[in-house]
Amino acid sequence: IGLGALITAIATYINQKSNQKAILNKEHIDSNRKVITQMSLDIEDITHSLLKLWSIFDFNTKDSNYIQKEVIDKLGNLREDIFRETKLLTKNEGILLLYNHLDQQQKLREFGDLAVNFYQYTLFKKGNISAQTTKFYREEILRLRSELYKSLSKAIS
Repeated sequence: IGLGALITAIATYINQKSNQKAILNKEHIDSNRKVITQMSLDIEDITHSLLKLWSIFDFNTKDSNYIQKEVIDKLGNLREDIFRETKLLTKNEGILLLYNHLDQQQKLREFGDLAVNFYQYTLFKKGNISAQTTKFYREEILRLRSELYKSLSKAIS
């Protein structure tokens, strides 16, 4: 009886240890997925705002006779949204660093830097305004967003 009890106790211990590791791993994956899913919502919010800003800015600066103050005034409320949303990107960068997702943090930083540069461009603080430069910003926003999502999808698992 003693040997059988010992074997049962060892088997039970090994089984419990295995179950605990599986549960902890599942909880870690679920937590990681939840955090990154929330980040993707924040990224979509700022992407939507940036593309809306791009659209209004592009439309209003196509005519070479545009007046800077009028264009800036038309973008006023949208600028406040983008300012608030860039703070979310900074928060998400910290979370990625906390989870040791360094590549994803770097991609998010590149996306955020582009957002800030485009924001400044629409304030007429980045030199001359041209249709090509405005188009470039739209293409870069979409390209970096795509790269960011590819990187985040690797971090989910």
